[in-house]
Amino acid sequence: MQHIPFNSAGHAHAALLAGTVQVSVLPGVGVIGSAQAGRIRVLAVSGDKRLRQLPGVPTFAESGQGDEVPVWNALLAPAGTPPRVVDMIRAAVLRVLAQPSIRERWTADGQVLVGSTPEELAATILRDTERMKALVKAIALPLR
Repeated sequence: MQHIPFNSAGHAHAALLAGTVQVSVLPGVGVIGSAQAGRIRVLAVSGDKRLRQLPGVPTFAESGQGDEVPVWNALLAPAGTPPRVVDMIRAAVLRVLAQPSIRERWTADGQVLVGSTPEELAATILRDTERMKALVKAIALPLR
């Protein structure tokens, strides 16, 4: 298997649809529709549970491919942002994420909405960074 870097998930998705590549690791956003239409076959999903949109697709762990692969998005602010500003932004985001139409739109694409605290996010970043460092070391991935 040869690694082919793409500038975006969209480009990688297009190459997969065109048959230019035979396998790709892609985010659920934008590809669930292709999977549901039978244009691509999803082999496994990241995370600790299956996606409700693709209930027949196992997780990486269920398919014997190891532990959960951390894939997430976060809203970050510059270091030194005053705590009251962080709290205001977080409250506004949580209000938006609580709207059923917003939740449905995001979860339809396979997103899992969490809305954690800054402290919980910091712990997630630290935990996943340590897990990926261990993986890189275990497989002797060369660093550039």
